[in-house]
Amino acid sequence: MGNKSSDTWGYVIIIIVLAILFILILPVIGIMYMDIHQERILMAADLKRIEKLKKELETQRDKSNQ
Repeated sequence: MGNKSSDTWGYVIIIIVLAILFILILPVIGIMYMDIHQERILMAADLKRIEKLKKELETQRDKSNQ
């Protein structure tokens, strides 16, 4: 199996590697969240603009039919 000292060093190295990965991944997740949030805001604004244009088009169409 291995002696106690090498097993302990293996666990320490694994913990250090996982900590480094966590430190590197956390900002990436934060940046992704901010980008997704910004895109949702832009999509909501675009949806409102589309609905406004749709209503204007319908009113113009109703006026031209009368």
